[in-house]
Parts: sequence; structure tokens; C-alpha cells
Amino acid sequence: MSVGTGAAVRPFRPTPQIVAAVVLTLASIVWCVVGLWYEWPVPALGWLPLPVLGLLAAYECRATARVPGADPAVRRFWASIAVASAFVFAGSVSMCYDSLQAGPAPTRTSPRSALIFMGGLAAAHWGMFRLPARIRTAGERLRFALDAGVIAVTVSLFGWHFSLRHVETWRSSTGSDFALVAIVAVAAVSLVAFVKVALIGTGGVDPRALHLLAIGTFGSAATAALSPALADRPYLNGCMLAVPIAYLFVILSADRQRRAPVERAESAPGGVKVSVLPYVAVVAAGGLLIEDRLGGPSEPMLIAVTVVFLTALVLVRQLTVLRENARLLATVDANLAALRSAWDDLDTVQTQLAHQASHDALTNLANRALLAARVDAATAEGERFAVLLIDLNDFKAVNDWLGHAAGDRLLEVVAERLLHAVRTEDTVARLGGDEFAVLMPGLDAASAGERCAEIAARVQRPVVIEGHQLEVSAGIGLADNGNAATGADVLRRADVAMYVAKAKGAVFVGYHPDMDQIAAEEARLAADLRQAIERHQLHLLYQPVVELPSGRTVRVEALMRWRHPTDGMVPPDRFIAIAERSGTIDTLGEWALREVCRQIVSWRAAYQLDIEVNVNVSARQLRSPGFPDLVSGIVAEYGVAPSAITLEITETAVFDGGPAVESLRTLRSLGFRVALDDFGTGHSSLSLLTTCPVDIIKVDKSFVAGIGGNGQQAVIVTALIQITAGLNLHAVAEGVETADQASRLYALGYRFAQGYYFDRPLPADDVVSRFRVDRAGVVS
Repeated sequence: MSVGTGAAVRPFRPTPQIVAAVVLTLASIVWCVVGLWYEWPVPALGWLPLPVLGLLAAYECRATARVPGADPAVRRFWASIAVASAFVFAGSVSMCYDSLQAGPAPTRTSPRSALIFMGGLAAAHWGMFRLPARIRTAGERLRFALDAGVIAVTVSLFGWHFSLRHVETWRSSTGSDFALVAIVAVAAVSLVAFVKVALIGTGGVDPRALHLLAIGTFGSAATAALSPALADRPYLNGCMLAVPIAYLFVILSADRQRRAPVERAESAPGGVKVSVLPYVAVVAAGGLLIEDRLGGPSEPMLIAVTVVFLTALVLVRQLTVLRENARLLATVDANLAALRSAWDDLDTVQTQLAHQASHDALTNLANRALLAARVDAATAEGERFAVLLIDLNDFKAVNDWLGHAAGDRLLEVVAERLLHAVRTEDTVARLGGDEFAVLMPGLDAASAGERCAEIAARVQRPVVIEGHQLEVSAGIGLADNGNAATGADVLRRADVAMYVAKAKGAVFVGYHPDMDQIAAEEARLAADLRQAIERHQLHLLYQPVVELPSGRTVRVEALMRWRHPTDGMVPPDRFIAIAERSGTIDTLGEWALREVCRQIVSWRAAYQLDIEVNVNVSARQLRSPGFPDLVSGIVAEYGVAPSAITLEITETAVFDGGPAVESLRTLRSLGFRVALDDFGTGHSSLSLLTTCPVDIIKVDKSFVAGIGGNGQQAVIVTALIQITAGLNLHAVAEGVETADQASRLYALGYRFAQGYYFDRPLPADDVVSRFRVDRAGVVS
């Protein structure tokens, strides 16, 4: 059974009980109609359908009373009707017995039968009066009492006019006063049903079911009233029609109740209703008055008609006013409902705004403000806690390669993984971009560090987005509120530790006080580096790449140097790493390429030397949208041929494919050459030779340093020259520092090398001298 006020009524399908009830009722009607012309030899047969119908009605009402989820008051009502049906069943059996024993007057009712029928009527009345009514105010109770009084007086008037004043006729035709009393009782039940439904309604009981009950009781009373007309046919009785009709409608009513949706008694009726039954009662009483005056003197008749007509006009006017009031009340109710809905919506909007103010829109994690508030609250309460700051590596490359939608999906995946990796009392927050944080109440740095491994393992699992498998890595910084640190200090310390972790290439690093000085120093250098170009503190040196065994210079590699005004020469590995983390590497890379192009043009103009130069390109540059256009635009601006430029990249810049490899393919198609620097120290070295567009590999100096023995380095160097030869690639040995290394490399098949044995990085003017000496045939 469907539950809820808005549920639909199940369609009507005749059950075996309903079919049997219809057949038995039609049989009773046929019996009585035929009996008008034919005297039945065994009158007791006319009573036989009644007990069967009683059993069916009792069964149906009992089934309805047991419907799951129905209101208790509704179940009690149908249980009462089931009891009433059982009483009437017993009374019908008693009437059959009375008919068999009555002899010449088979329709007479014994006191026993009358008592049983009265018990059934009492049960029906009891159930009807216990129905819950939708009366809430004193005014509603007063209006109900007045309306019910009008209907009761009208029904009483009609009952006296058509029945009670003929009591002698009833007694002579039935042998007792029971028939008259039964009709009055049935009419009272019908009256209660109609008043309940039409005037105030009932909670839970289906109104259509009550309508069917009322129709059945009215039909039963009307057919029972035919008993005086059957006085000359003692083998017939009006109850032979009245009882089957009542039972049929009881069965239909119970079936309707079971098919209707379950409702609670306290559910309010929808809309504003105006009952017209009291007015119909007044009009009916007026009609009875006119009927009683028919055939009498003309003047009283005229007065009666006029009074009735004026009453009708007043009633029409009253109904018109009531309908207008009902429409106005409906409008007010609708406006009130709209206001309540608006307030509810406002509360919802305020709740949503409060949530949005404290949570990240993409991941629904806490945002920076909420995290700071909870950190401050934990600090104020003196609670021990730890904070993790997590920053993803190379997140910008995902956005550039696959688009921002893929980047957003990666952030959502990381957020989900963090939520599954932490405790329920922890707070996971997204601070912005690709930076996350975890607040761990009750933990110090040592115990929180034990959980970092699990968090890092979960976060750094590969993820497939749009068909691409991405390697996820991150730097994690850890700090706690030891040494009476404030909330802001803890967050700052975790931030410092995170940047140290990223600088070291570590997964996570715990905060140490020495890191403050390191972080401050790095921040100072990063700020100075942003102004180094404008202040002309940067310059390029050029290290020769030579041919073996002659040592003749074939090209040079441009190397950036920074002369700090107070710190002197800053090591390249230090300031390049700072440039990578601070985001200034793009600016430095563009400056270096322009400086190389300017120098190539200068060498050509001043010395008629066409010198090829290797330029280092960072992973960040390669993954930047439009990088091929930038490079080709700069070269075209200076009038340098792309073949004069070799772009040196590291394995880590292209190991995961994506936009970096696509940029290289584009640049190579434009005429630039590509060299894979520090080969053998990165990721998936050999596979890169088949997937990345490379012309030259530069074997890392760590392998060259061990070439003098029989160790693994010598084996690797030997294998690499064979691989490059098979792939038609040029190999350059880096870090050559001795003549023995140079000769061994040449013996293995290497034809190009680079290192301090041949020359250190040179200023631009010394490069010219080197080329002139080589061209003159002097071997260095």
C-alpha cells in the first residue's frame, strides 16, 4: 500500500467478495420483485442471502482494520463496522429461524432478533462517533453544532411526516415496532456519516469510503420503509432489500478504504470548503411546507410560497458571500504559505552561504578560513595538535596538458583520498590551488609523522583521468604547536617544512627551527632573483662540446650565472631550484634564449662565425601553453636559424609525456634539435628514446666518472653507445675530466664529449678565440 497524502488511489478491481456481494444483492432484489406477483411457498429462502452477506462484510471490514500503517482511529472505526456486520449476520440468522417458526406471519420479528440487530446498530454508531473530526477552534465547534442541528431538525421533520405518524401501519404490517426503530437508527447512522464528511471531514478515513457507507445506509433505510406497502404479502419484508443493500455498500466502502493512500488523522484538509448541506436542508423543509399546503386555502399557500422564495434568495446571497470569503481566505492562505516558503528558503540560503563561506566550492573541504579558526580554537583550549601542509608537484602541467576540468578532477580525487586517510576528528582543508592541509588534534609531530606515510601512500597512487594515467606526487610539511607556538606559527612552520620537502625531493619533512633561517634566506634570494635581470646581475657562460679525439669545438652549451651584489656568485643548482619553486624560471628561460640569439647574431656579425648553442629548458617552460610559439618567435625576431639552437631538456621534464612531449615535437618540426641531458639519472630512460623526439643524448657524468674500472658504470656507458648508434642518435659524454677518460670513451665509440678536461665554461669572447684556434688546426 502506498503511504503518504499525495499517493494515488489504486485502481478498482472487483474481488471475489465484491462479485459475491453483487450477485447475492441482485438475487434479493429479484426475489422481492418477483414476490410482488408470485407468492413464494418457502418465505425463509428470502432470508438466506443475508447471513452470507454479513459474513462477507465482516471479513472485508476486519481486513481493512488490519491495513499496515493506518491511523489507530481509522483501524478502530473499521473494527467497529466489522463487529456491527457480525451482529447483523447473527440477526439475519435469527430472522431466518423466526421465519421458519412464524407460521402464517413469517415476517414478524422476535425480541431476540430485534436485540441482536440493535447491538449491531450500536456498534456502528459507536464506530462512527469515534471517528476523529477536523475541528480545532471553538468557532468551528459552534458552527458544526448549528449545522448539525439544522440537518437533524430537517431529517426529524421528514421522518415524522413520512414514517413516525404512520406508526400504527408499521405495527400492523410487521407485528412489532422494530422495523420503525431500525429505520430511524439506520437514518441516524447515515446522518452522522454525512455530517462528518460534509461539514467537518474525518482524518484518515477515506471520504469516498464514508460516502459509500452513507449511501448504503440511506438506501437501506429507504427500502426498509417499503414494509407497510408489503402488508398484504406476509412472505416479503423490506429488510430483505435493506440489509443486502447495506452490506453491499459496506463491502464496497471497505475495499475503497484499502485502495486509498494511508493518511494520518491529524492531516489538515486542503483549501477552504463551504458546506451547502445546511442550506439544502432549509430548502427541503420549505418544499415540505409547500407540499403540505397543496389543496388548502389560497392565502396560506401564497404566504408559504413567498416565505420559501425569500428564504431561497437569502440563502443564495449567503452562499455568494461565503464563496467570496472562501476565495479571499484561500488567497490569504496562499500568501501565508508563500511567506513561510520564503522564510524557509531564506534559512536555507543563509545555511548555504554560511557553508560556502567556510568550505571550498570544488572539493567541499574546509577552506583556509575554517582551518585557521579551528587551529586558533585548539590553541586557545591548550590542546596539542599537528598540521600537515600538502602541495602537489607539477599540477600546472596537468592543467596545461589536459585542461582545467581534468585538473579539477585530480583535486577532487586527492581530496577524497585525504578524507579516507585521516581520522574522523581530523580536519582536511583545501587552502587554494593544489595546496591542502590536515589538522590533527591530540597529536604531536612524532605521532603525526607516523600517519604521514599512510597519507602520502594514498595521495601518491596513480590516477586515470580522461584515459590518461597520471603519476601523483606531493611535498608534505609537518609541524605541531610545541614550544607554545600560536596557530599562525604552526601553519607557517608547516609551510616552511613543506617547501623544504619539495626542495629536497622528499615526500614529507618535519619542521626544525633551523628551517626558518633557510626559508628566510630562500625567500630573500627569490625576491632578489626577480630583479636580477633588470639589475643586470645575470650573464651567460659557454662550455664547449668537442669532437673526439681531436678536441675540436663543434658547439657550446649556454650556462647561466648570477653574481649577487652581496652574496657574490650564487651556485646555479641553488638559484635555479629557487627559480623553479618561485615561478621565475619562465622569465629566466626567456631571457637566456634572447641572450643566446643576440650573441649568435653578434658572433656572426663581428667574426663571421656561425656557432651553434645548446640552451637549457626547464620542465615548467616545456609545459607552458604557447612555449613553441614563444621560442620560434624569439628566433625569428633575431634572424637566427632554428638549426643553430639545440634545446637541452631533462628526463624528468618529459617522463610522463603530455604537453612537454607535444611541445618538443612541434619545435623539432620547426628545425630545432633536442638533447636529453643527464641521461640515465631520471625516469624510464630507455623508453624515452622511443617516445620522445630526441636527436642527442648526453650521458651523465656519474657514469663517465667510473669508466676507468670494470664496474657497472663502464658497462652502462658501453651499452648506451651501442643503443644510440642503433637508434641513429648522437651521444655526448658529460663530465670528462681526464685524458684517460677521453681516450677510453673514444675507444668505446663516443665521438663527442664535454667537461673540464677540454674547457671550463667560457665568456663569449673566449669562445671566439677557441673557435679560431680550432679552425687554424691546433688541437687543444
